[in-house]
Amino acid sequence: MNSIPKGNWYIDCVILNDVTVMNNEGMRGLEILDDEWVIQPSNQRFRIRQSTDNLAVLESNGKVFYADFKVNGSKLELKLSRPNLKETIKIEAVAITADVYSST
Repeated sequence: MNSIPKGNWYIDCVILNDVTVMNNEGMRGLEILDDEWVIQPSNQRFRIRQSTDNLAVLESNGKVFYADFKVNGSKLELKLSRPNLKETIKIEAVAITADVYSST
């Protein structure tokens, strides 16, 4: 169901609507589990409703999010968007404990 290697990822960069933002308080890490993604330390949970090789439909706090993602070695590029909103969040992360070799 999940093509992002499970484990912990360090969030290196967050871009909101094409503007780099610094938010070390709530977005320092991304934990990839079997059925959800969790942004740490804010504990923002995204339940995986559907997932393919590079796309996912997620749900968080009753809201639907679309995710486009690409894993390239130990790097992850993730773009989150919501239907009917012109807001996108791009996250660049680096594997900490994720088994990145299983995805290559």
